[in-house]
Amino acid sequence: MRKKVSKFIAVLFILATTLGGAVSGFAAAPDTGNLHIHKYWVDNDNPHPSNANDGTVQNGITNPPVSGVGFDVYKIGDLETIDGTPADAVKKEQHAVPQGGDGWTYSKNAAGKLEVSDGNTTYIYTLGENKNDGSRVTSATGELTFTGLSKGYYFVEENLTYGTPEVDGKEVDISSKVKPFIVAVPMTNPSGNGWLEDVHVYPKNEGLNPEKKPEVPSVNVGDEVKWSVTANIPTDFSDYKTFRVVDELDEKLNFVTDSVEVFGTKADGTSIVETLDGTNAPVDFKVTATAANPPTAKEKIVIELTSEGIAKLANNANAVKIRIDFKTKVNSKINDVEKNEVTNTATIEYENTTTPDGEKETPPTPPTKVNTGKITIKKQDQDGAPLGGATFKLYYLESSDKYYIYKNAANEIKAVKDEKNPQIPDGYSLYEVTSDDTTGLATFAGLKTHKDETTAMEYYIEETKAPSGYNLLQDPVKVSFADEDTNHVVTKEILNKKGFTLPKTGGIGTMILVVIGIVLIGLAIILSMNKKKKAV
Repeated sequence: MRKKVSKFIAVLFILATTLGGAVSGFAAAPDTGNLHIHKYWVDNDNPHPSNANDGTVQNGITNPPVSGVGFDVYKIGDLETIDGTPADAVKKEQHAVPQGGDGWTYSKNAAGKLEVSDGNTTYIYTLGENKNDGSRVTSATGELTFTGLSKGYYFVEENLTYGTPEVDGKEVDISSKVKPFIVAVPMTNPSGNGWLEDVHVYPKNEGLNPEKKPEVPSVNVGDEVKWSVTANIPTDFSDYKTFRVVDELDEKLNFVTDSVEVFGTKADGTSIVETLDGTNAPVDFKVTATAANPPTAKEKIVIELTSEGIAKLANNANAVKIRIDFKTKVNSKINDVEKNEVTNTATIEYENTTTPDGEKETPPTPPTKVNTGKITIKKQDQDGAPLGGATFKLYYLESSDKYYIYKNAANEIKAVKDEKNPQIPDGYSLYEVTSDDTTGLATFAGLKTHKDETTAMEYYIEETKAPSGYNLLQDPVKVSFADEDTNHVVTKEILNKKGFTLPKTGGIGTMILVVIGIVLIGLAIILSMNKKKKAV
């Protein structure tokens, strides 16, 4: 936005200089002209049109028009002072066209004069009367026209006090006014060989348009999830007195202390161009976290930019968006709701020159979600009857390694690599569930369902104890959250077959010993009888 406006103004000045008589290849400018101001809405769903701002009618714009917006239009007069010193005749002629381009600002001061400044030098010009009587606003087509303007240069400033901005008949909140600009009327045409008596300009508001997104769509209970709140950096950000993000956390979330980071980003959002400091004085932002009190209430966090932080982003030409990252922990209350989800939003509170009545608040960000999941086991016999007393554990594979699921007393989940000496965190034990005697059901809860938006988690159920009289499963059972229902639950039927009796080991051997014993006893008797006969 900032670059487009700057380029637009630069083009206007180049063309306006031509208007001043430097070119003699075509007729002098007409004595009067008309200024057509077109107002369109820009947001996340309606990005900036790529049309050129060259004073001509721009066709093909699909952004919705904004009605009810006023603009003040003043003809620029003579240069009066430069840095407070009266301008002589030579300088007045030299600076008849106000300076323009990147880094220049235009504003009407308390005395009703135009100040043009690059931050180092300030030029002050007289201004004619306002061409708007305080009631003229853009029409339903988003257009406001000023006709019969005498040739010259005009200072244009948006004024939101004249009406109620609306898009498609609905009131909209313009968080930042269009940056004031100047325009030549009439204006040199794009070919440089004639004049545009009807000059069309397309100033566009860019709202803060906050968004909030989690880094991942799903986590285990007890995991930390990073949230990012992004918003546009408006062209008048340097005029902001207040800018804060307010997030009333869902009761299933707990704020992670010292997890806040604030960045300025480029338009694509991928390249960080500036990191704000929230630790070393003077800080660029402050964080206020309010604990849930009473316990059923929600935690609240407020992240507020200081004047230093606002200036740092406003003065960085590459920073077109602000991104605020912070972390929360998902607690076990998520297991108690039907959908196993947590939905969260955020708002931005702000105050600038557009908000003369004090602070305003943006609508909440579109709701965004993060979930956990459940695996429900239906333990049955081969006839479909429920079986109780079966015990199971759970793991997933990462490459060729097994990661078994552990749980602590707060139902927080950890995945522990299955090695000879697994590194089990303090307070955690193997997560095992046992099927209910009546229903045959057993449930693993608080599990991560997806690695990313498209990749579902796959787990393996391993039976560690079979119901009495039944055999253990020989192989683990695979379950995938690609098969989850709308509540992020996967249900798996697992059958057990009745056991069978092996022959009793040792039975035949005992009989042989008995037979041998009898034979030996018999032989002993026979021998004894033979000895008695010989003795006789």
